[in-house]
Amino acid sequence: MPKNNHSYDAPVSLEGFNQLVGRPAFELPIDAISRINTKRYFVTWDEVTERRRNNPRVIMLRRMICKVLREFGYSLPQIGLAMSRHHGAVLNNIDTLEDMLQYYPEVEAEYRAYKNDVEREISDAQ
Repeated sequence: MPKNNHSYDAPVSLEGFNQLVGRPAFELPIDAISRINTKRYFVTWDEVTERRRNNPRVIMLRRMICKVLREFGYSLPQIGLAMSRHHGAVLNNIDTLEDMLQYYPEVEAEYRAYKNDVEREISDAQ
C-alpha cells in the first residue's frame, strides 16, 4: 500500500508500468475458460462478469473460475480485473469454494473435472 494513503487502481497502474518498460500485458486464458463454461454449463462470459448476484449457477461458476485462475498463478487483482470484480471479492469466492471442497465430495469432483477441462482446452489452444 502506498505510504501517502492515496487510493489507486493497482492493476491499471501495473499495466501502465508494463507498457512503459515494454513488458507484455498479462493474458488470462479467458477464451479457453469461456469455451468450457459454455460447453459444460451453458453460461457465457458475459453472464459470469455481469453484476447480478441472483443466479446460484453463475455464482458457483465464478467461484470455480477464480480458484482455477489463482491456481494457475494469476494474482487476485489480475483475476478481479478480468472478471469485473474487486480483488477482495475474488478472494472471498476462492475461500468459499475451498470451504465447500472440504465438506462436499460432489463439489470437489465437479471442480476437478472443470479444472482438467480448462487445462486441456488451454493446452489444445497452444
